[in-house]
Amino acid sequence: MRNFITADLFAAGRIISELNVKEELRAVCQKSDTIADVWAAGYDLIYLLFEKAVTKKNESLIYEFLAGVMEITPEEVAHYDLLDLIEELTKGENAEKWKAFFMRLARLIKVQPKS
Repeated sequence: MRNFITADLFAAGRIISELNVKEELRAVCQKSDTIADVWAAGYDLIYLLFEKAVTKKNESLIYEFLAGVMEITPEEVAHYDLLDLIEELTKGENAEKWKAFFMRLARLIKVQPKS
């Protein structure tokens, strides 16, 4: 897996836009006082993203994003062994890269002050 590049930020932004989860992400951020609180809500975020991602169009966007990061083709991502994919994305240094990437991405989402 390669390091994240600037283009990945825009690719992730397009996925968020296509999945139409901006308001849900905003709600999680508003309920959170720290990045740790956002990560504590990780299961809810992952499930929300999965629920929105199951359309064929969104599935293709996610394959394209992962293909870039993993330096393989979208078709290879689609046929990657699921357990190997999870292991690749979450192993030690990769997990830290994902965490840092999404922490930075979360900072870009403008959050309204809590009322």
